[in-house]
Amino acid sequence: MAHTGQASTAAPEQRSVWWMVGILVGGTVFMALPVGALFVLASLAFFVGPAWSGGSDPGDLAFALMLLGLTVLLFAFPLTLGLAVWRRRRSLWIWTAVTGALTVSAVVLLGWRALNS
Repeated sequence: MAHTGQASTAAPEQRSVWWMVGILVGGTVFMALPVGALFVLASLAFFVGPAWSGGSDPGDLAFALMLLGLTVLLFAFPLTLGLAVWRRRRSLWIWTAVTGALTVSAVVLLGWRALNS
């Protein structure tokens, strides 16, 4: 068998679309919905809590806005994970790692803030 000098650029086969659907539905039901609701409730507590006591701390408001923004990651992580498993592309795995790391950091940040308040 003669070597042609060209590298094989064949992409790995895609998995069934049901892999993506299963990961997306499972991740949303078990992680994104409950934790997302927790983030929204915590953000509202940071918004409304200081207003009831007569004043608001700018740090608390900034933290609440950040939590609301990080809530989007809770829904993006199962989606990017499902796409990465289905398509098997390096760029999708990179985005999955980024959204996963930011999701974990958001959960740790909320836990730290809850313990120190």
